[in-house]
Amino acid sequence: MIAKQVLGSNFAGVLSYVSGKEGAQHIGGNMAGQNPSELVAEFRISRDLNFRVKKCVYHATLSVAPDEELSDRHWNEIADAYTKGMGFHGSQYVVYRHTDTHHHHIHIIASRIRITDGSTVSDAWNYRRSEVLVRQLEQQFELKPVVPSWSKKERSPHTGEVRRYRRTGEVSRRVKLQQLISKALQGKPCLQEFIARLEAQDVEVQLRRDERGKILGISYKLGSVPFQGRQIGRGYAWTQIQNHLSAPARETQQRSPDAETPAMASDRVAQERKWQLRERHSVLRERVCQKEAFRDSNHNDIDIAIAILALKQGEAIDEVEAMMTQSDRVRLLKETLPKQKYLVSEERLRELHLSNSYCNCPRTRRSGGTTRTTGDVDL
Repeated sequence: MIAKQVLGSNFAGVLSYVSGKEGAQHIGGNMAGQNPSELVAEFRISRDLNFRVKKCVYHATLSVAPDEELSDRHWNEIADAYTKGMGFHGSQYVVYRHTDTHHHHIHIIASRIRITDGSTVSDAWNYRRSEVLVRQLEQQFELKPVVPSWSKKERSPHTGEVRRYRRTGEVSRRVKLQQLISKALQGKPCLQEFIARLEAQDVEVQLRRDERGKILGISYKLGSVPFQGRQIGRGYAWTQIQNHLSAPARETQQRSPDAETPAMASDRVAQERKWQLRERHSVLRERVCQKEAFRDSNHNDIDIAIAILALKQGEAIDEVEAMMTQSDRVRLLKETLPKQKYLVSEERLRELHLSNSYCNCPRTRRSGGTTRTTGDVDL
């Protein structure tokens, strides 16, 4: 399954689009309205709860493989699981089904302002969280898996490129570049030969270097349109291209005085580590938010629950503390508050760990200056 998402500010515009397609069907959601004007009026109720949110519209498209066809009931189950997994508990949403392309798909229009209390659904790392969630839904609903976008060598064609190909039979410049570059890399040429092969096909190649001459990136130009390597696809950026060049070219890079320094290696490892922590935090957050008791919780309640769940699964205390730096609350507050004010402290984690209180954690909620226990929550 493939998920695409975009944020906006105009419910009327997006509802007009999804309902106006030929064959469009309103198949589900949690709203009473049956036509765009009724739905816009309903969405306005949640919109009026929080005018500070500029991008209040969430528009997601979920598509299955061309040879998969799902019933309306099946699509509604997937839409419900997707919205909950993305944190839209207590939010209005509506589902439209389209059959205007070769793969069946649905459009989900949701409000980022929860109608229950006016709080906002976070958009932090929503693309990465969506990819993780889609992989889980593929297994849950036994759908055909697809390669995650960050693992694909080539970027998929844009909607406009697909329409143009259907209309004229011509592939886009970006797709043509993918084909020419892949062909030029055959046989593992050296860098100079690779560039010469592309220039013979009227493709200009430009290498971006630092002040010491080290190659940092690569870009291509076909006709009058330039492309950075990463715009064509992950496999066409310099970090990947150099792996397909001949051994002498790679050795030259390795022997050069400007090869990866210890500081650069440390930065690369740190970045990879950050991505791992973000993905781990995202997965645990989704599990916590699926619990009824945490659906309307504030960030601090959810952070504590994530830390407890990680401890329960055997994570080391220092690992949990590092992972908690990826929470929404921490990223919002870290620039204005001292560290001990916004992190779940190591002392608190040790207290939870040693007391075994993470097995059944009593959840408390503040109301009117007092603290009330709402019951044990089994994580």
